[in-house]
Amino acid sequence: MPRTKMKSAILDANGGLDSQRALNNARNILLNHDLKQPVLYHLVLTGSQSIATYQAVIKSLVRRIRNHGCRMEYFGAYENDEVKGMHAHCFLLTETSKKTPFKILNINDGEYLHKLADRHGLNRIHISKPKNSMHDGQFFARPLKGEKLEDCLRWTDYLFKCRSKDDIPSREKYFYSEFKASQTKRATQKAIAPAAALPAAQVEAISTNEGEDMSDRLKEAAFKYLGGLYKNCVDARMNVKEIQSHLASKGVNRSLFQVKQELTHEFGYSGYVEAHPAPARVNLAEFDRAIDRMTGRELRLHMSQPNYERMYI
Repeated sequence: MPRTKMKSAILDANGGLDSQRALNNARNILLNHDLKQPVLYHLVLTGSQSIATYQAVIKSLVRRIRNHGCRMEYFGAYENDEVKGMHAHCFLLTETSKKTPFKILNINDGEYLHKLADRHGLNRIHISKPKNSMHDGQFFARPLKGEKLEDCLRWTDYLFKCRSKDDIPSREKYFYSEFKASQTKRATQKAIAPAAALPAAQVEAISTNEGEDMSDRLKEAAFKYLGGLYKNCVDARMNVKEIQSHLASKGVNRSLFQVKQELTHEFGYSGYVEAHPAPARVNLAEFDRAIDRMTGRELRLHMSQPNYERMYI
């Protein structure tokens, strides 16, 4: 039955929205990726009555593009109609800041895309261009922000129409890259960065404890560990630069900005940074004059102190 969860001209013309959840998953990729210069392709695969064949072709293509050095995400759907029979739509969102997939996605005879389809017995893989003139007639769109991103969201709505989905099993209608898992992994790695400095016995205990997700336990342990390091620094009345050095000695690398942010916003030491400013560094001329004023005993004493190369006057 047609759904009425979302209204759009494209969906209304094709029986309405088939799956709000599938649409949300695709939009999550388009709106929350961290690609710097993404391009969006729409591929249409025909010539087989086997979903497994389409899956194999898409996975081979994705692997080829990623091995070429382009990060990418994708989402798509399987459909069945009287004209194309069983077929697949696949949107590829690919990074182009360092390398591009343009040669791999070349539709000319003898190129990789042509050979890939032949190898699996498919018809030529069709690249459906975005119709809006703002994309300059290219085979792809650049969904960075503003009107182009909005148009790409409308463009991809077509994938989630009700029409042509009736003969496809519900669990096989839609497919996606591992974006959600990768997103969680990147966020977890960022959150548990200090965990590398945890004592080995503590990490081992966390990793062997059953019944919980290891990444969650590591995040919690790392947060407590980092909080303990900051507390020790605050108790010792260290300034920001001294705290940065202390954290680095424990394997936790932080910029001065990160130290200030974490002290103030993560661990509740509001006002501490302002109350404990770091002494101003001296320039070389002042440094030389200070050395000239020192007695031999004072100079030996200063040289024996740790971090004498960062000496403050």
